[in-house]
Amino acid sequence: MAIARKEPRLESASRRAFVDRPSPLIDDEARIAYTFPEANWRSQPGSTFNTTKSGHVNNVAGDYIDQSVTYNDGAGGAFFFHRADNSFLEQHHLSGTRAVDTNVRVKGIQDNQKNGHIKKWMKAPDTSLNYKVALDTHQGGTGSWFTSCPEFVTWKQKGSVLWLHGKPGSGKTILCSLAIKDVKAVCGGAVSYAYFFFDGRDGSELSRHESLIRSLIMQFSAQCDGIPLALNELYTNECRNGLDQPSIASLERTLWSIIDSSDVSYIIVDALDECGEQHRLLQWIRSVTAPSGQLRLMVISRPEPDLKRGLMSIKGLTIISVADERAADDIRQYIDTRLSTSDWSDETKDLIRKGLVRGADGMQVPQQTCMMIYEADGSLEDQLQSLPQGLNETYEKILKRRSSRPRDASDLKLFLQLLACANRPLRVKELAEAVIVTSTPSGHGCNLARRYGRPSDVLKICYGLVTEVDGFVKLAHFSVKEFLSSEEIQRGDANGPRGTALHGAAFYGQLEVFKLLLQLGADIDIKGGEHGTVLQAASSAGSAEIVALLLEKGADPNVGGGVYGSALQAASYRRSAEIVTLLLEKGVDPNIGGGEHGSALQIASDHGSAEILTLLLEKGADPNIGGGKYGSALQAASYADSAEIVMLLLERGAQVNAEGGTYGTALQAASYRGLAEIVTLLLDKGASPNVGGGVYGSALQAASYRRSAEIVTLLLDTGADPNIGGGKYGSALQAASYADSAEIVMLLLERGAQVNAEGGTYGTALQAACYQRSVEIVMLLLQKGAHVNAEGGIYGSALQAACYQRSVEVVELLLEWSADVNIVGGKYGTALQAASYSGEAEIVKLLLQNGTDVNAEGGEHGTAIRAARAKSEWYYGKTEAEVDVIVSLLKEHGAVETEPVLVASSVL
Repeated sequence: MAIARKEPRLESASRRAFVDRPSPLIDDEARIAYTFPEANWRSQPGSTFNTTKSGHVNNVAGDYIDQSVTYNDGAGGAFFFHRADNSFLEQHHLSGTRAVDTNVRVKGIQDNQKNGHIKKWMKAPDTSLNYKVALDTHQGGTGSWFTSCPEFVTWKQKGSVLWLHGKPGSGKTILCSLAIKDVKAVCGGAVSYAYFFFDGRDGSELSRHESLIRSLIMQFSAQCDGIPLALNELYTNECRNGLDQPSIASLERTLWSIIDSSDVSYIIVDALDECGEQHRLLQWIRSVTAPSGQLRLMVISRPEPDLKRGLMSIKGLTIISVADERAADDIRQYIDTRLSTSDWSDETKDLIRKGLVRGADGMQVPQQTCMMIYEADGSLEDQLQSLPQGLNETYEKILKRRSSRPRDASDLKLFLQLLACANRPLRVKELAEAVIVTSTPSGHGCNLARRYGRPSDVLKICYGLVTEVDGFVKLAHFSVKEFLSSEEIQRGDANGPRGTALHGAAFYGQLEVFKLLLQLGADIDIKGGEHGTVLQAASSAGSAEIVALLLEKGADPNVGGGVYGSALQAASYRRSAEIVTLLLEKGVDPNIGGGEHGSALQIASDHGSAEILTLLLEKGADPNIGGGKYGSALQAASYADSAEIVMLLLERGAQVNAEGGTYGTALQAASYRGLAEIVTLLLDKGASPNVGGGVYGSALQAASYRRSAEIVTLLLDTGADPNIGGGKYGSALQAASYADSAEIVMLLLERGAQVNAEGGTYGTALQAACYQRSVEIVMLLLQKGAHVNAEGGIYGSALQAACYQRSVEVVELLLEWSADVNIVGGKYGTALQAASYSGEAEIVKLLLQNGTDVNAEGGEHGTAIRAARAKSEWYYGKTEAEVDVIVSLLKEHGAVETEPVLVASSVL
């Protein structure tokens, strides 16, 4: 089969960096990456391109190695363009409808030490244990129907989204592990894969959307040769070498850039329903679903209504249900295999087989649990008469069996409570020790007589409800935690997250239980739990029948409080137009405030729900009501990139220049997001580009920080003042300098930006550029008249910032422009202290050679020699050898060891 040829390409993040840096060096890089004729590099496949000091490229012919071109930038970085073998992909039919590009393979930056720091900084969770457990649980001979079915085979060959759904306990996670195993077998070279298992059993980080993104980034990065350029840019530039943590949006953008560097990428995500941020998760899934055929995404979940609505909107979605005859064969196979090893008679085995298959209803977990119970207790004859139906009945049966022994029942309750509420996995020994702790009205104590002789006895007590892996105990299945949570309904605990029994029934949508509680006299106006009112609990869960019943019984829809502020906001957050309509018809105030978003209108705008927004506006919602995270509905819609809602709000009278919220104005929010369409729309409707406020002070500063030359130009052409102050960076020029965008820096200077404007985190644009170690921008600013010795900002001077960041090249440049080495001020007092603290001996030498005062005092550490000995927070750290070298240099130039001055308070 013919493989399409196309030009070498870099990750999108590196593309942006090259476009934004029009230097001679970058021009050479760009020519190699984009315009170097294939015939030239193919004829010299081992050629190495080295830059000269002037930034030009020398071609050094090399031997034929591996059909790759290496470009060395002369400063420790390297880009590799690799021609991979096509036969592997052809063999496994991975090209699909789009020819797989294996002619060029982007490799990363070769820096093992930095890679180690990035791994620690990312703190990506490891779900490989979930994968291992699922594979170990797999019963041989089952699941093959899934990996061989036409839907799965087609998904592997073509870019699409595959959704596997099934009831709780239907074996979805095991099928997920088989899919991963199948995909791993065909990955390598230009084809990469990653997976993630959401896990809500122990309240760990495995239930967060951000954890998914971090994990995928590091898995894909591990399959690259070096640090991917996009990840390096995120860490080094956007997050200041790991001093900052990235936003979720930045992480998602980085992940896509890494995926974009591969010809084919597989992502498999299990248990979407156990993610605590399903709205954000669905947004991300929709955003990465592209028609290019490059990404093959498989997701697994229960068929919950919200997930179903979100996934069904994806074009070309392929769906497989576990609850069909193919899956039923797996259940029969599992039961037959387990029965084959038992001592029961054939007649008894047949009874068990029929009973379990009949009650399975597409679920494996209850049948597995029943088998464990029967095998453990040997009480088959009694149990055959009352087989549990479904998960909850199975779990109830286990608890009832333990209730006959009070000690077992008490301990089991304690163990399950600890497992359900723990924020980390617990060891068997930890659970066993927990029983010795006693609690009485007079205080806490220990009863050593309750200690288990063998910690493993804990597993016997919890048999069927927990699982042990590598010494750690977890609930056997997420449905166990759900079952335990539902016990709140019976306890009526007003202090729990769900509040009273009535709150719990409303939240879980248990209509019959809810009606029974009302018949028993439950108060519909009782408050408790995170939702405050029962009506808000029902609204947040989308329980329309219960909401209607509450309103019919006289519940007041205008009572505020709770996590959402009101029932109306909860319903809007849930995107339930039905419940919003019910509440509005019962007279709820459409402008009721409170909660994170301040109003239901702002929630609807943030979530892009035009239907709910229209309902609210028609019932009198004020489009200009303030408060909340975004200050206004218009700002929320602008941030959310919803042109439809922005237009709708403007047509209903929303003030385009309304101030407030995180971003000050709608225009600043759209500029920060880099949304040119929304920015244009707002400007056309009269938005002023010079309204101040917000985290970035102005729309121009926000756009400059976002590195959007298009939006910066739009704003300037509409009259934006390039010298407006305020905000995090004090000026648009400082923001652009910090963002390392030479293109925008030049654009602002050409439009009259004052090169020496003061303010913001770094005091001046020059200090911001020095902090980012951008030689190009530093030179540009100096040539445009930047004061090299301007004081102020976090580091006091540009030289101190460059010294702290260990940028020898920038320090040399500043010294050539007569930087004063003895300026005192800023975090480290002097440039010498900053260099000594960060551990860069070469910079210390430069400063000493240029007359720095070796004993100057000031800053956090007082003197340079104490700064050298101080433990460095800088991401490279300092070795003892580096400290010794710097201390020796300082002493050779007259540094005196002094003790820190201690100021004693007077005693009266």
